[in-house]
Amino acid sequence: MFLSLKIGKKTIIALIVGIIVAVLLIVGDIIHRTDEANALAEGSTAQDRIVFLNGYGWKLGEETESIQVVIPSVFNDVYKKYNDIQISEGYDLTPYMGKICTRYTYEVLNYPDGIDGVYANLLVYEGKIIGGDICTYAIDGFMHGFSGDAETTGVMFGSDALEN
Repeated sequence: MFLSLKIGKKTIIALIVGIIVAVLLIVGDIIHRTDEANALAEGSTAQDRIVFLNGYGWKLGEETESIQVVIPSVFNDVYKKYNDIQISEGYDLTPYMGKICTRYTYEVLNYPDGIDGVYANLLVYEGKIIGGDICTYAIDGFMHGFSGDAETTGVMFGSDALEN
């Protein structure tokens, strides 16, 4: 038994337009969710940066330093370890390899156990916070992400760095 179905040109055009609209809606939703996931915090003003760090519970002193730094175009072992800290915090410096950004440094006033000489570093590129760390520059110092996870000792300084 055969079934004969007549479809007019208007019906075919309506189906094609419907399919195109559905595809565009799906693609638009995927792009929107990707943009939200990749949204970086605003860091163009001192207030933006302070609000960002306060969000992690850090009480800050005045900004102690603001310098231009180059994210290396090739990561050595030290920078790979540093980027591991960034990745653990939801950041990744690889898209910024070879780029110049600004590092803002603030003294942390409320580090647990009353440890003095602890600093918050924020890396800002084109007004967006792309990473950073909480650290001390002591020879036996430490460094970790903003939330305190993925602590590393001697990564950027200290005895391990001196041996390389």
